[in-house]
Amino acid sequence: MDPRELLPFVPELTVRDVDASLSFYVGALGFELVRREAGLLALDPSPFAVVAFEASAVLLERGSTEGEGAQRGGGLELRFLVSDLDALYERVLGGPVTVLREIGDRSYGLRDFTLSDVDGFRLRFARRL
Repeated sequence: MDPRELLPFVPELTVRDVDASLSFYVGALGFELVRREAGLLALDPSPFAVVAFEASAVLLERGSTEGEGAQRGGGLELRFLVSDLDALYERVLGGPVTVLREIGDRSYGLRDFTLSDVDGFRLRFARRL
């Protein structure tokens, strides 16, 4: 895994078509393609990719931009790597916050949880396992 994927702040954008996004970021802007995951079927478009520019990275994930995500938050998810994830999670549980995904160890090597801000933007807080 490229170390830029594990920076303290890396935006993860939900896009309609990862290949079209790659054409824009890599082709038009000169970003580096760091990683690309193939779909489950041969004809399935790429579901996920990571692009980087210098020390910054952007995660691109295929998903619908229709419906609720497009109305509030625009399908944007922001991921923050933090040092004391469990303490932050306990603090979140004590306040008026909507937790979208409970804290847990994930197969992709992170312990994380996701919440929604007041405008519907998804915020994911994580630490490495």
